[in-house]
Amino acid sequence: MKDESELLHDRYARALYLNAEERGVADKVLGELEALSAEWLADRAFVTFLTHPLITPDEKKSVIEKLLKAKRCCGTMIDFLKVLIDNGREDLLHAVFLRYRDIHEESMRSLRIYVEAPVKVTRGEKALLARALRAKFSARKAEKINMEIKENPGLIGGLFVKYQDRIYDFSAKGHLDNLKKAINR
Repeated sequence: MKDESELLHDRYARALYLNAEERGVADKVLGELEALSAEWLADRAFVTFLTHPLITPDEKKSVIEKLLKAKRCCGTMIDFLKVLIDNGREDLLHAVFLRYRDIHEESMRSLRIYVEAPVKVTRGEKALLARALRAKFSARKAEKINMEIKENPGLIGGLFVKYQDRIYDFSAKGHLDNLKKAINR
């Protein structure tokens, strides 16, 4: 069951996606949202400006509109940010991007899966892993799996998998941590 903040992210992302799809700019919005999200994560001043309670919504919208027009962002993105500002939801920007990306990939019949493994994964192992993950997530309709694999020797053995908002810890470290928690109870 999703909590209230996840429902908000989902609602805003779906509304944005439907609007962008209707206007034929879903891919463009994805790229623009990704760039803004990266800015959100990298630039503390940007976050402070967008979320500062003493800066009026009109001031925020004016600056954002000028900034996005300078970056040649589409009207859909500008309108969306104005809606976030009007509703006092500027802090949802990054989370909406993540959900929008998931919705976009689903529509493109694609999956994005993050995997951590204790050792380097070979091409053959990657193909086997893609098949296993496709079956695990009942994603037979997915035509493409975008797998980002990171080496993490701290896992000891097994895998750590993240798909959309779900995390699966199939690692020896995860099992040992769970055993430790159970013993300490």
